[in-house]
Amino acid sequence: MQQPSKSETKDTTPPHYHATMMYHTTARNVGLYTSLSLASLGAARALLSRDLHGSAAAFGMCSVLFLVLAMDLNQALLWPTPSVAAAPTSRRVPVALAIAHTFMCIAMFVAIWRGTTKFRNRK
Repeated sequence: MQQPSKSETKDTTPPHYHATMMYHTTARNVGLYTSLSLASLGAARALLSRDLHGSAAAFGMCSVLFLVLAMDLNQALLWPTPSVAAAPTSRRVPVALAIAHTFMCIAMFVAIWRGTTKFRNRK
């Protein structure tokens, strides 16, 4: 098979293709880590109702870790570099995810606060 010449191997990718693909991949990963955070928080709650406090605490810490990872990835979407900002992507998705992450942080803080006070006051 004959190799194509340099004039035949032109880059035919559309403008901002790589920036758009990176945006979609990052947004997908933010959603994945956010849903993993919710799932591990639900598992922690289920284990807590069975009086398995150690396992529930481990799942709770995993939930916090997944949420921190999601928030860190979302930061790249909220404040993109100038070359990435020129790509035709939605700016509403990262803001909506940041609002959801804020509410989740508040809910986790309240759950941890209630859990620790209940654990301290039990006899």
